[in-house]
Amino acid sequence: MNILFGKINCDIGQMKKTNRLKSLDFLRGFIVLLMFIIHFYNNYFKIKNTENFILSLIDFVVFGFLMLIGVSVSYHYLGKLRDMTNKGVFIYFFKRALKIFIVYLIYSIAFLFAIKNDFSFDSIWRTIFLVKLNYNILILIPISFYILIIPLFIFVIRTNKIKKYYWFILMGIISYLISYKINYLPFDSSFRFLKSLLFGHMGWLNFPLFQWIFPYLLGISVGYYLKNTSESINKKGKKIILCGVLSLMMFIIGLVFRLKNNLDINITINKFPPTIYHFIYSIALCFIFLGIFLLIEKKSKLKLGLLIIFGQNSLIAYVSQWVFIWIFLFFQFERYINPYILSMITFILVYFVCKFNYRHRLL
Repeated sequence: MNILFGKINCDIGQMKKTNRLKSLDFLRGFIVLLMFIIHFYNNYFKIKNTENFILSLIDFVVFGFLMLIGVSVSYHYLGKLRDMTNKGVFIYFFKRALKIFIVYLIYSIAFLFAIKNDFSFDSIWRTIFLVKLNYNILILIPISFYILIIPLFIFVIRTNKIKKYYWFILMGIISYLISYKINYLPFDSSFRFLKSLLFGHMGWLNFPLFQWIFPYLLGISVGYYLKNTSESINKKGKKIILCGVLSLMMFIIGLVFRLKNNLDINITINKFPPTIYHFIYSIALCFIFLGIFLLIEKKSKLKLGLLIIFGQNSLIAYVSQWVFIWIFLFFQFERYINPYILSMITFILVYFVCKFNYRHRLL
């Protein structure tokens, strides 16, 4: 392992200095590692469709994955693209969103042919977008959409169209509540596909665009706070941890209320599409972990190079681990290789893919 990871810190030290906040990369890398645990456990240990309490506790990672895209908008991109025109910014992010969407389409089509799924030509696009067997990478659709609208938010922020950043949080909450309500409404079959893609449809889609835009918009506000306040990193970390603790208290109060009223409590369900309980719980843990990483931002003795590698290549890590998982499952490697060893092999392969992307910036 030392041979494999020993050069990470050397590579990190050779990076050109930027104004990136390492805490965001650490948190993103931490979230990627937790996702690996969930996906390896669900696939290699053969407990699909089985509820697991521990895995449900760390399923806040989806929320954090999307929230950190928003944080990057107002913390990293505003400075990086300060001298570019609005048209240039749009072209830059359009290309990035298009690459992510193409990756999704290639994966989906290859997946459908690999499992030899029966579908008609007329329904191929609907199948690609909604096939339940392929839900694991469906998150690339909202990610590509949110990246595509980044220029809009950069324009709004640059021109001070919205001066108070809590308006972004309010917009996200309203979008979530409207989408969550529409999620339960019946629609004519001709509009059901579009409705499920935008607002959700019970049992059809795990990541409807306007339900999951809340963590993205929350991230924009968090990034603005981190970038534009003169407080020390240490103080910001403590305040964010406090917000996380308060959110966790709200979640606990909600659970106690349900217990007292003899209402069913099961945190392992109703996460996709998410309930408000899942969102509050996710906010709490994302804030607590972000605050902790902010507190250790200046502590150079901590060797967190591995988290930076995964953090700055989170999309490629997410996609590549599913590619390797499905290749191993397709050829039934789990029948001959211990699941712990298979998980480690997948982890190492993903690491090398991330290192390659880290140098060449393909995605």
